[in-house]
Amino acid sequence: MNACASAASHAQPVTCFDIYYQNVRGLRTKQYELYSNFCSTDYNILCLTETWLNDLCLDHNLFPDSYTVLRSDRVSANKSRDGGVLTALSSRIRYYIRKKSYFYGRFKKHKSTSLYDAFSFYRKLVKATIKIERLRWLESINANLKTDPKQF
Repeated sequence: MNACASAASHAQPVTCFDIYYQNVRGLRTKQYELYSNFCSTDYNILCLTETWLNDLCLDHNLFPDSYTVLRSDRVSANKSRDGGVLTALSSRIRYYIRKKSYFYGRFKKHKSTSLYDAFSFYRKLVKATIKIERLRWLESINANLKTDPKQF
């Protein structure tokens, strides 16, 4: 068990989200750096686009055990680049997959019976304006949790 995974096992419940988003333009050659960077950070949700991954790239090589990885690789025999999305969730976040066309996450406040919408991440390629709107929506959730966590 690495230090990153063991530290996460004693983590407190999530009261605020730290969200990371990046168009990575390929992860296959950046796996070691990515893994090392995310072991030293404490993001709750990581959204990566243009991962260019395939089924030979294993989740445990990308993220420590403290994350659940949901991904949709581009399936094309003719292309080795372009496409693919990945969402990595802190193991403290409860989620479910609502439809196969996108990932939909929900979180539960500690000692609460209610679930709250947290994010959705489309696996289909969408226009840049939609991606920006989605990112702003995620940022607004994070801002609301920071300013008034009791509302959740």
